[in-house]
Amino acid sequence: MAKITFKVLNDGTVDIDISGVVGASCEDISKIFQNALGGPATESNLKPEYYTEIQNEYIEAKES
Repeated sequence: MAKITFKVLNDGTVDIDISGVVGASCEDISKIFQNALGGPATESNLKPEYYTEIQNEYIEAKES
């Protein structure tokens, strides 16, 4: 499950921490909040989950 934490720092900047998201999806989520807060990120720290490959699972349907 994704978890997003916001911290408003003394200088007025906002720290957004996104966890529980695999792959580059965290960038999409971050951009939504950056746009809502009125500006681009000044710094980005990628977590190990960013480099995790998303594995697609396929279920094969069999005819009876």
